[in-house]
Amino acid sequence: MSQDPLVDEVRRQRAEILKSYDWDVERMSRDVMQRQWQSGQRVVSRAQDGEFMELMDQLSHVRASGPYSRDEMNER
Repeated sequence: MSQDPLVDEVRRQRAEILKSYDWDVERMSRDVMQRQWQSGQRVVSRAQDGEFMELMDQLSHVRASGPYSRDEMNER
């Protein structure tokens, strides 16, 4: 196990969830998709082309504590 208790907890929870599906990832995925469909809400949505960069532009005044700006990251 890792030295990070948070990582250990996430791994424990992941294993517990998968165990409840008899370690069948496809079965778990189908169940999650069925629950999403039945709820009428999208659990996961994917950004359309350009939406991510538009959002980043809107949030440009909030800079993460990381060492690189968005432009610096685009150059990499």
